[in-house]
Amino acid sequence: MALAYPFRGKIWTITQRHEGLDAWRNDGFGATLWREGGSLHFSETEAAIVIHASARSGGGGRMTLNAPYLVRKFGVKTPESLVVRVASHPAAFRSVDGAIVLDLTDLGGAGTDIEITASGPTTRSRAAR
Repeated sequence: MALAYPFRGKIWTITQRHEGLDAWRNDGFGATLWREGGSLHFSETEAAIVIHASARSGGGGRMTLNAPYLVRKFGVKTPESLVVRVASHPAAFRSVDGAIVLDLTDLGGAGTDIEITASGPTTRSRAAR
């Protein structure tokens, strides 16, 4: 079952499934937490997206993010040009079939923050010069 609601000029669609939680926006942003009993909170600025992920029973999980949206938002050429930090530490990720895939090791307790930014100058900042 999905819930769609307007928030700050965008339509969010949230779908809870047995194996995880999907959160998608009508502008193309999307994230899936592949973890039963998980929750997601989002914060977005021009320079970064921060996603707080947690799970009631702790343990690890996997997150997928819509790579084309992130490439467009941050003005980079490829998903590999993005910088991803988990709990303030640089994180390795895979780019698979239009998605950025992150393995998350600890979603218990207070959960963890995932921060996505661009590395170095972007096409957007070069165009402004």
